[in-house]
Amino acid sequence: MTIMKKLSAATLISLALVSSANAEDQNVKFTGIVLDSCALIIGTDGTLGQSADQTTLSSQETGGLPGTVTATTNGTASTLEVITPTAFLTGPASADTNTTFDTNYTLTGATSLSDVIGSTVSPLGLGVTVATINASATKSSGTFDSGTYELVTIVRCTAP
Repeated sequence: MTIMKKLSAATLISLALVSSANAEDQNVKFTGIVLDSCALIIGTDGTLGQSADQTTLSSQETGGLPGTVTATTNGTASTLEVITPTAFLTGPASADTNTTFDTNYTLTGATSLSDVIGSTVSPLGLGVTVATINASATKSSGTFDSGTYELVTIVRCTAP
């Protein structure tokens, strides 16, 4: 019986220790930072139409189409700018001679603005904004020679 007494005593001591154990809870915190951001997605590239007097190539001339870009922001401090080109990317040798370039844009959605001059920096609202962009090239003298012309307008969205 001594083995039984020893086993019973050990069991009682174990139960006493288990029932007198303390429990403690601690909270583990998780934090994160979401930085202001602005994402751009090209909707459509534009098309340059030609004026009747052949001195202007523009997305606002007959046969021309504006380009579109969607800007998505997660804060209210982002800005959008359309950078006017300074030359054609491709074109005949005389493409850039006596030529000036212009851009303008309209914003709809989270931000609404109309006929903004391309170099203007516009504040964007929180959410999704569609920019409709027009570009043009105008000869101060002479006309555009026959050929394929391509210009690139940079759309820049900046988040602080």
